[in-house]
Amino acid sequence: MTQKERIIAVLRRQKVDKIPFAPRIDLWYNYHKRKGTLPKEYQNCSIWDILREVGGVVWNKDGQFYLEKMRDFQMEVHFCDTRTKNEVFPRHKDVLLGGYVSLEDIPVSFVQNSAINKGDILIKYLTPVGEVSTKFIHSSSLLEADIAPYQKEHLIKQVDDYKVAEYIVENTELVPNYNDILRAQEQIGEEGIVSGRSAYCPMHQIMRYYLGYEKFCYELYDHPKEIEHFLEVFTEERREIVRLAAESPTEFVRSGGNWDSSIISPSLFKKYFAPYFREFSEALHPKCKILGAHTDGEMKGLLRVFLDSGIDVAEAFTPYPMTECTLSKARKVWQDKVIIWGGIPTTILSRDISDRKFEDYMRNLFKEISPRNNFILGMGDNTPVDVKFERLFQIKEMIDIYGEI
Repeated sequence: MTQKERIIAVLRRQKVDKIPFAPRIDLWYNYHKRKGTLPKEYQNCSIWDILREVGGVVWNKDGQFYLEKMRDFQMEVHFCDTRTKNEVFPRHKDVLLGGYVSLEDIPVSFVQNSAINKGDILIKYLTPVGEVSTKFIHSSSLLEADIAPYQKEHLIKQVDDYKVAEYIVENTELVPNYNDILRAQEQIGEEGIVSGRSAYCPMHQIMRYYLGYEKFCYELYDHPKEIEHFLEVFTEERREIVRLAAESPTEFVRSGGNWDSSIISPSLFKKYFAPYFREFSEALHPKCKILGAHTDGEMKGLLRVFLDSGIDVAEAFTPYPMTECTLSKARKVWQDKVIIWGGIPTTILSRDISDRKFEDYMRNLFKEISPRNNFILGMGDNTPVDVKFERLFQIKEMIDIYGEI
């Protein structure tokens, strides 16, 4: 079987010859590529070249199938040093503005502001119904590690900001953007897969980007009507994403994730998250498409309620010892209802872990996932920059020994 045939077959719960290996190495690759410290044999290699070398599926995880075009408001980006404008903003626009925003239709003004700390980025949204702003911090250490800016201040700071946030959402048009996926599929061919990438579900976006997790907890009790109304507005707008995903050329769409059951409780997930994902999966399934979520957080408390979501694939599943959830526990609860993609806690790739411990862990992993169907071996969540990279070749060899189905 080709790599594409193998991974698509698992996603569709069909029989395969052996477990697919789909590791994520972009953090490791981008860091060392930027610093010029890639191993000598990989100096002139693309990330896809290296994935082929380790026997991995060539996976483009960021297939962008829609764009957000914003109308009738302006945006100001305030910064202190020119490096923020010339390097940080273009490189991390997806975090600062959202990964799908098309800047072509938005009047953006860059304002050099000496009152702002070096590395800070203040973004103002100027609308006919009011102004809101958000602030990000990009320290020298984050820049060095090629990690995105950290959001310090969120858009909604007081109750009057809800109407401004709703205006921004209501004046955002979602349009199809399928050409990037088609080009990537042509480039990858039978060596892998292109997955469509969608934003968080509406309530999670409100929590993370508009309010912040701590403020959300207070707002849910202090201003429940405002949150519920904003959620209705947001959900209606996001339904267009569901429609565009169903019509897109990709077989696999990822939406949401980064959940931690200590922050997102089972009851919160069941009430505000699961209905959106059920609607999403019900739109994809008649089109023979699969819905996944990025489950790299603490999933122990969400295993059972996850089944209410209709999500097919738990991608980047991160087990013990990085979380409290073991692979065997997840398999016991989910059985054959959820495909697990992940399972390798990337801490075991560290040079601080002995070869014996690494090999023992991996052998036990293959026992835990028995009978090895409905499983794609991958990282939970990303390959760190300081790993013993040759262990990925060892994993490739172990799949040949233990991974037959």
